[in-house]
Formats: sequence, C-alpha cells, structure tokens
Amino acid sequence: MDILTLNIRDRELNPIPFFIAPALHDQWQRWLQVYPYRIDQIFWIVDATVNQLHSKILEYYQENTEKTELVVLFPAGEPYKSRRFRDILEDVLLNARINRHSLIIIVGGGTLGDLAGFVAATIHRGIRYVFFPTTLLAQVDSCLGGKVAINHPQGKNLLGTFHYPTAVFIRTRFLRTLPWAEWVNGLAEVIKYALLFDVQLLTVLKKYYREIRARDSVWVQRIIRRSLHWKKWVVEHDPDERWYRASLNFGHTVGHALERYFNYTISHGAAILIGMAVELLLSQRLCSCPGYLLKELQTLLERYPEPSVLQLLNADPDELWRWMQYDKKSDDEVRCSLLHTIGDPCLYEPVSQSQFLYAWESLQNLPLVLDQFDPQSADLSGD
Repeated sequence: MDILTLNIRDRELNPIPFFIAPALHDQWQRWLQVYPYRIDQIFWIVDATVNQLHSKILEYYQENTEKTELVVLFPAGEPYKSRRFRDILEDVLLNARINRHSLIIIVGGGTLGDLAGFVAATIHRGIRYVFFPTTLLAQVDSCLGGKVAINHPQGKNLLGTFHYPTAVFIRTRFLRTLPWAEWVNGLAEVIKYALLFDVQLLTVLKKYYREIRARDSVWVQRIIRRSLHWKKWVVEHDPDERWYRASLNFGHTVGHALERYFNYTISHGAAILIGMAVELLLSQRLCSCPGYLLKELQTLLERYPEPSVLQLLNADPDELWRWMQYDKKSDDEVRCSLLHTIGDPCLYEPVSQSQFLYAWESLQNLPLVLDQFDPQSADLSGD
C-alpha cells in the first residue's frame, strides 16, 4: 500500500492522508479509530452505478462503520453537476438533519466528487468529508486538488470553491469495472502530467501501454502514484491557483469548450486529448515548444485508442472559440496554459481567434491511425 500526505492543512492544521491500495477496509477502520473530531452522523453519498457494480463491498464498509445515518445513491455525470441537483442533494441532507459535526463520505468519480464536495463546502458553512474516488480520472487528478464546483449554462465549473477532503482512500479495485471511455478519461490526465512534467512517465506510457490497457495492478498503481506526485507538488506550491497551478489547465481551455459544444455528451478524456493536441500546436507557434511533443501525444493517441476522439474533429471551430471566451482564465482575451517544453509551462498565454483557427485547421491534417484494440477486452470485473 502507498500512503501519500498532502501538506495542505485542514482547519485544524492537519495534513491530508491519501491511502492507495487494491483494498482499504482495514486502513479505513484504523483511520476512523484515530479520527480526532466528534462525529454525530455519517452520510454516504454514493454513485448509483458504482453501488450497483460493487454493492457487496460497499455494504460491508457501511455496515461496519458506526454512526452511518443515511446512504444516498446519486447519479453521476456532467448533467448532474448543476444548481438543480445541488439543491436536491442539499434538501436530502438537511431533511436528514445533517449538522456541522457530521461526516460526509463521497464514493464516486470526479463529477460526484465535485457536486457533493461543493455541497459539503457550503452546507452549514462547511462540513468535513472523505473521498473514495472510483474512476481513474478521480484517482489520478481530481481527488487531490480540493476543487469542488458545479456547472453553469455559460460554462463548466463556473460555480465553485476550494474545500479539501479530510482523507482520501484510493481503492484501485474499483477500476476493474470501468468502461473504456472512462478509462481514457483518466489516462488523458496521466498523459497531461507526463507532457507537463515527467519524461519518465511519458516513457512508461509508451513502453508499457499493453500492460496499462490491460489494467495490470502494478502499472496502474505506478501511474496513479506518479500522477499524484506531480499534482501534490503543484497544489502545495499554489493551493488556491493564483499562478503556477494554472499549468494543470493545459489542454482544458479547448477541451472544456468541446465538452460545452457537445453539451457534455462526449468523453471528457477525448475532449482533453484533442484539447492538448490543439494547445501543443499553439505552444509551437506562441511558446517555441518543440514539435516532438506533439508526435509523442500522437503516439499515445494511437496506443490508447478512443474512437470518439476522431468525431470531435467535426466541431465548428468558430462555435468552439465562442465557448473558449467563457473559460475561467479569460479576461478581455482568451488565455491558455501552454508549454515551452516538459517542465516549463507557458502560463496565461493570450490566444487570438486567428491563431486558434490556424491550430484547429492544422490538427485536421495530423495523421492519426488508432491501434487495433478491442476496448471490451479492458472491461474487467470482480472484486
């Protein structure tokens, strides 16, 4: 088992522990035994699909956790990160008489973590919560940053704050039942960390792609641990995203615009992969980024094939540009987090419409041959 400590302090100046292992029931019980605060009730907010796939193990956790008051099954997905569903969740918890000495346990992926974490941050001016991330995206990225948010009709994550969990339990066996598109959602973020910071991780992704596609537990735990290492480093240096943490938005200005253009019906990972390709082309033109990094991304796109990536290229670039103007980094100009090279981001770089359109057109001419791979072979099962 890996244990990672995030040196961002909670309200009582305690570091935040992250436990990473295939199974974590014993660690969960030990952590509860030393939990230093009063607990009146425990509320579990669980992804309904995860509950269906892993009902036995979740029931075991809940039945062996004292003071469990309520288990709320909630749908996951970007359409549910809304003001309407935030209100529904708040009503359920307040009707169950949640108070400031309650503890919320979130079991799900990044979208449920965003929504339920946002509710935890605002209900009674802030309640402690624990996160059990169940998707690769949540395990390698969103579980660590403390960002919680919901969407607004004008754009993604426009309503939110920072509210860090009290602890995170990364149970990697949850990943066995992930559909391939969800697997790619997480891999896109792993690839982002490799391109931003880590030549060795880039080599691992290229060399051991068969093992990673097959979800070999050793390699999966390694890429999770390495990704969290970089997220931890960035977050500790810039917890409130005043400057350097904006580097983690690489690929996301274009990617979020794609998600909004397709009304959140597409894979987040596919959108971010295309977003990184476009922003690498912009990086070459605006930040003197070497061309080989785009070729590295092209190789990874081919070795971790997600067919929907190609469909996104049919988006109307003028409409994408309109949605890019709602990005959180934009002011009177659209700004992207680009790259000079690995380890040297190019932050808040202004991008003009003509520069974006040139990069989008260049992407259309990028040769891309997806590897012959049956995604169904990656859908593993069992606990």
